[in-house]
Amino acid sequence: VFSMLDTRSVCRAAATCSMFNKCAMDSLCYQYIDLTSAETKVNNSVVFAMVQRAAKNL
Repeated sequence: VFSMLDTRSVCRAAATCSMFNKCAMDSLCYQYIDLTSAETKVNNSVVFAMVQRAAKNL
């Protein structure tokens, strides 16, 4: 289910509880990352974290 969410929704779900956070860490959630709708500035550390999570799918 998490892999079907957009990037913003995955990030929001990850912040709700530890179980959702664990699910959101699955690399399948990060096959397609759309940061165009990011409300705040996306810095290098955010991009680095997403690349680490997507590791085997890149």
